Amino acid sequence: MRRFSSLLCVLMAVFSLRAQQSVSLEQLVPSGSFQYTDIKSAVKESARCYWLNLAGPVEANTKVLAKLPTLSNLMILQLSANQYDQILPGFCTYTNLIYFSSEKNPIEFFPDSFAMLGQLKYLDLYQTSLDSFSNGMVWLPRLQSLRIVANTDTFYLSKNMAAMERTLERLVLDSTHIDSLPASIGTLKKLKHLSLVHTGIDTLPPAIKKLTSLETLLLDGNQLTELPNEIKYLKNLKVLSLRNNKIQHINDRICFLENLSLLDLRGNAVSEYEVACLKVLLPGCQILN
Repeated sequence: MRRFSSLLCVLMAVFSLRAQQSVSLEQLVPSGSFQYTDIKSAVKESARCYWLNLAGPVEANTKVLAKLPTLSNLMILQLSANQYDQILPGFCTYTNLIYFSSEKNPIEFFPDSFAMLGQLKYLDLYQTSLDSFSNGMVWLPRLQSLRIVANTDTFYLSKNMAAMERTLERLVLDSTHIDSLPASIGTLKKLKHLSLVHTGIDTLPPAIKKLTSLETLLLDGNQLTELPNEIKYLKNLKVLSLRNNKIQHINDRICFLENLSLLDLRGNAVSEYEVACLKVLLPGCQILN
């Protein structure tokens, strides 16, 4: 019974880890702030508008749209299925913006002026049409969390991601095809959470060893056949999820991960004998197989 209870706790932790939002939005705005859902009301009460959530096509009233830059106190902006394929002009005036999300908008590019959002910490994008990190994204001076999920174009991880090395702690690229995982991933030395679920990658570059702050690494649903020797350098890693890959053998360097508390191997062809050996090598780790 105790073993079942322990396993249940682990499974709940995994579910929570994957379902959690990057941040609790209510904590980002003044207590009791109203969530505006239409532009006219937001512009009319611009001094009190800290949170704007626009879902569905937005009325193409040029007079109202021209007043959008007056929302200078805006701290949260959520856009969903608005038929936007680009960032609206005047966006750089939202200098107090902390959180921005776009869902089901085929945005292809973030202009350089986007980097003028000096307070932006959280950028959540779902079903965009990006092909790489725009300079306007990587130059954001305070960006801590970047989530790109279900991007509709193949995503190229360009070298300019190194611009995020001083601030980025959380990077999620889920259900997004990545052409490859380049060595430049190793520049993100402050990264604590890395999720590359259903991206199609088949190898991890040796540069992974530079991610020494990493605590969570989610690699489910890919084409991985092995872990590189450099995995041993991720001393702070607590959660490693490898579900539904093509792994038959786990690199014995994994024994150096003394802080690892959860290893998920479900959906791989790892033998029961090897799992038993792993339990000896990692006595404080829950192994799911």
